[in-house]
Amino acid sequence: RTSQSFACDMPLRLCYVLGSDVCLEDHGGATGASRRMLSMPRDDEGEQWQAIAVEMEGSRLAAVFACPSANQMRLCSWTTATGMSMPETIALTDYGDFAGCLLRLSSDLALTAPVAGGGREFRVDLWRFCDGLWASSVLAEEPLDLKVLEGKEFGVLTSAGLTLWRFDDECDADTAAGGEDLEASCARLQFQVAEPPAGWDLTQHGSFVAMTTAGQLEE
Repeated sequence: RTSQSFACDMPLRLCYVLGSDVCLEDHGGATGASRRMLSMPRDDEGEQWQAIAVEMEGSRLAAVFACPSANQMRLCSWTTATGMSMPETIALTDYGDFAGCLLRLSSDLALTAPVAGGGREFRVDLWRFCDGLWASSVLAEEPLDLKVLEGKEFGVLTSAGLTLWRFDDECDADTAAGGEDLEASCARLQFQVAEPPAGWDLTQHGSFVAMTTAGQLEE
């Protein structure tokens, strides 16, 4: 299951899942468009990894790769500063039993949420590429979408509605180097359930299925 197979940084770059890897197209070069394939670094076991989610922000491109035979997922990150060479790689702990993953980037953080877990507990995780797991919180329902909002805020949509989250990157909870104290990391995340549209009734109107963001409408 490919849960997030395309991302673009308009108007010059786009990336997408092609086969088992990530294809990056750059249309901003002086000599015309270029294409580059980005793969999960091969390990000693020779396992086959499949890209299932991609995302871009600024100079960073990130992808989640899954290896069903090893029951693992990993997060890889490339930057233009390093010439898109060897990626930073983070093992997504306890993601192996899930069939997919949502991925978003916000500054030096990556937001991930595993999906289709077959009875597993859902959650949203924030990762620092230099340190690993930085904050984590359990979700009451399976996430359908993640959206990065202004500043340090993001939204998580489930079938029951939208929850707005805010992270505090100045919190002194010590979760670096692998997240030893995830209970303390909850101090880094605050949330508020968004009010549904006036008159909305899940039993009559059905569940929420998708969301998008929009700029301020002109009168």
